[in-house]
Amino acid sequence: MSIRLKGGSLDIARSIHWRMDHNMKSEPLDPEIHTLNRANTTISTLDWGGPEPALLMLHAGGLCAGAFDPLAQRIRDFCRPVAVDLRGHGGSAPPGKRSDFGYATLASDVLAMLDALGIQSAHGLGHSLGGGVLLRAAIERPGFFEKLIICEGAATSIQPEMLERRVHRLSESAAKRRTVWQKKKELISRYSQKRPFDRFTPESLEAFARWGLSSREDGQFELTCSPETEAGYYATSLSDIGAGSIEKRLAEIPSSGTRCTLLRGRQSPFPEESHQKQVEALQADVVHFEGAHFLPQEEPELVANMIRERIEVPPDRP
Repeated sequence: MSIRLKGGSLDIARSIHWRMDHNMKSEPLDPEIHTLNRANTTISTLDWGGPEPALLMLHAGGLCAGAFDPLAQRIRDFCRPVAVDLRGHGGSAPPGKRSDFGYATLASDVLAMLDALGIQSAHGLGHSLGGGVLLRAAIERPGFFEKLIICEGAATSIQPEMLERRVHRLSESAAKRRTVWQKKKELISRYSQKRPFDRFTPESLEAFARWGLSSREDGQFELTCSPETEAGYYATSLSDIGAGSIEKRLAEIPSSGTRCTLLRGRQSPFPEESHQKQVEALQADVVHFEGAHFLPQEEPELVANMIRERIEVPPDRP
């Protein structure tokens, strides 16, 4: 069906309408796919259904909404997981200009999609880049999110020299990434032996291969997030356009009544300085995991249990 909206339309379908495999095999527990067209841009979202409350999930740079599938399957019995593809990831159109990489634009996309879906309040889970975007969305709409779970979100600055080295290293890594694969299983086999993907569970790798690759006319598969797009996000989310624009406003989130929890991997390279700034500004609880940076893909079972505890699922739920 199609729902007409002010400023755009929401089309609900069983296949992503942009850059995705239209012949994708449907599984019994597949999420619904929603596409929102606004300002000549397509934003794609996966919706696994389930009872209230809704849980908005925003992915790390270079991944996609579908990478949350193993986690979503574990929590859909007690909440409604909804994951948005940030621009240039999964089924969402790539950024057209520099400002499109910024958190203000991405948060606007996310809030417009939630409005289109009729979601009037939610909890949130944001990972890395998605963590920064989720925090920006919470600032833009005070009190909308009851609780936020931030997994090493890119939301606070670090020393300029360290920032420059980090952006350079991540951008170089993205530029070297292979983008075209003959088969999806080929990517799974290669990534299972390559950092940081070697820490993903097998089902998380399979989910990324399914949702993070699009079909080409020559029968091969290509990463939906190009190296150029990924590098653009690294440069922007860690600069004044991204993290710097919200760092001084983080305290507004707990002031509006939103409670925050920060997830921290004990083996993660995420800067301790950035983590501590968020703990203080957000007045957040901290949960440590014996993992690295990609906790939702490394430990979906543990993260699912933590979500159940944090959103305080009623005892009569399964």
